[in-house]
Amino acid sequence: MIVSILKVTCILTVKMCDNKLFCILGMKWYVPIIEEIDFCFSIHFSGLLEKIKPITPKILADHIHLLLKEDIVSKKIVSMTPLRVSYELSAKGKELLKIIKSVKELHSTT
Repeated sequence: MIVSILKVTCILTVKMCDNKLFCILGMKWYVPIIEEIDFCFSIHFSGLLEKIKPITPKILADHIHLLLKEDIVSKKIVSMTPLRVSYELSAKGKELLKIIKSVKELHSTT
């Protein structure tokens, strides 16, 4: 029940926000997901789930879905049988990562 309430709250927060990118960056799991996809260049869902702990599969799937919708991450089909996909940063995601790194650098110098 709590997870459902949190999911609805997060989705409403992003939808109501004037700048979705800033809302996304302010939420708990988005920055680690973006950084991990960049670090691995291309990664499968199970790889993300293993590296970003203690995120749940449902939360990760919801977050990836929003990142795909906002064109921050792109999905590439690796094989059809069995179906395997990998995730990569899009051009927009790479630009966003530069902002994330700049903010972290600014924060570490203060």
